Amino acid sequence: MKLHKLTQATHVGLRTEQEDRVFILPIKRGLCIGIFDGHSGSECAQKCVEVLPEIITSLSKVPTAGLLASAISLLHKETQSLTSGSTASLAFIPEAADRVYVAILGDSPIVVRRADHSIWVSPEHNVGSNEAERNAAVERGGVIYLGHLQVPDRMDIGIRMSRALGDAELAPVVNRTPECFVHDLGEGSFVLVASDGALDPAHLHTEEHVTTLVKMIDEKCSAQDIVDRSRKEGDNVSAILVQMREQQ
Repeated sequence: MKLHKLTQATHVGLRTEQEDRVFILPIKRGLCIGIFDGHSGSECAQKCVEVLPEIITSLSKVPTAGLLASAISLLHKETQSLTSGSTASLAFIPEAADRVYVAILGDSPIVVRRADHSIWVSPEHNVGSNEAERNAAVERGGVIYLGHLQVPDRMDIGIRMSRALGDAELAPVVNRTPECFVHDLGEGSFVLVASDGALDPAHLHTEEHVTTLVKMIDEKCSAQDIVDRSRKEGDNVSAILVQMREQQ
């Protein structure tokens, strides 16, 4: 089985600055794609897309199962001094396109239709929508105020994510370790990697938005269609959609 189609799109939305960054890197053993949704500026997300190709190349001998976690660990080293921050949602599809490896840091969603046709949605590392992540952040010494994670001595800054890159001033309370998953792919499978602006920026109705997006993909939409659906909602919006070839 081979990839049928890859599309990508991005739009600033109603924001004054585009802080999303889209990453697509074909390599000898497969395809690496990702979304970095920046906050407090685009420096961290931009740094990630600039250094990630060299990082992936340096990990050529790392087993596929550990590739993305290793890459995010090295991205953390590159960005840990930056005051801006970013999510990191990465997917790697081997050349055979029979599975997808996923690593999530933050709340930029990945949606996968697996080989058995079930739909999988990545966890949200967001203190407003994920109670376990919120509790873990508090255990690290964080304070949750108005839906934002803060440190007690810097109550003037905060982020909604419990896991992210950058955010040097929040380093004591932000988790830098991604959650990693692997899913089998089959005929008609797809992998959607997006910023939360493409799904549900408020993280209140994620399931409903996923249902809508799956229907759109079944109707042969592209990443541009997904972006166009949300571009007037206010947030930056970006999407990469990889669709597997359907059996003729």
